[in-house]
Amino acid sequence: METIVNTKPVITGWVKREYLKNIECILDSGRLILGEYTRKFEESVRQYSDSKYAVALSSATAAIEIILKYLDVEDKEVIMPSNTFISPVYAVKNAKGRVVLCDINLEDFNLNLNSLKNAVTPKTKVVLITYIAGKIPDNIFEIKEFCDENDLYLIEDASHAFGATINGYKAGTIGFAGVFSMYPTKIVTSATGGVITSDDIDLIKYCELLRHHGNENGAVNQVLSGDMLLSEFNALLSASSGSLWDDPGQAGNLQFL
Repeated sequence: METIVNTKPVITGWVKREYLKNIECILDSGRLILGEYTRKFEESVRQYSDSKYAVALSSATAAIEIILKYLDVEDKEVIMPSNTFISPVYAVKNAKGRVVLCDINLEDFNLNLNSLKNAVTPKTKVVLITYIAGKIPDNIFEIKEFCDENDLYLIEDASHAFGATINGYKAGTIGFAGVFSMYPTKIVTSATGGVITSDDIDLIKYCELLRHHGNENGAVNQVLSGDMLLSEFNALLSASSGSLWDDPGQAGNLQFL
């Protein structure tokens, strides 16, 4: 018997109406990037995730790469579980770091703490943990404690885990920074895109700088960087989806639309 897996995003009639109604506002404004809907999307993510800050980008891959560049992992080791996607590996390579793969727990397919401990060397700087199938691993606080004791930065690749919680903590708020994917198969989608959450203002300012060619105040390019922007149309889709609230009627409370 053939098994059919449906990975299509749920686009309800309400979502379609809200998107089509507000897309005209974007076109009339002429502001196709870094406008009202990007700001509102970031603010809603910030509130929902209980983070101090949130920055929207073109993809979760770009988000990981920017964080690693901020942490300057060039010639340093970034440990991640062997059960992950190819994009974190790509991001580490782009940041000129070295990928170190660790074993996983067979119970939840997430990072094994003992394997992590054995993998750490004087060159290790970052632990990039992946939340498989949207589950925050039960040993996350042990991993966090180990990272703190060894001066390692913990980054949460929570691409699958938007809204997941453990012991009162939401995904993306446990480590130094969290990363979420807005890909069509994810819990909240903007067709393509990613979001960084963090309480570190210097990281956030760096992310805002690098996502737009290192451009500051529209005139000065402080660093060499590419284009990692989320368009207003993509931000609007996430806003319209209603995925960040329990009931679409609450949209007005979040001032999305």
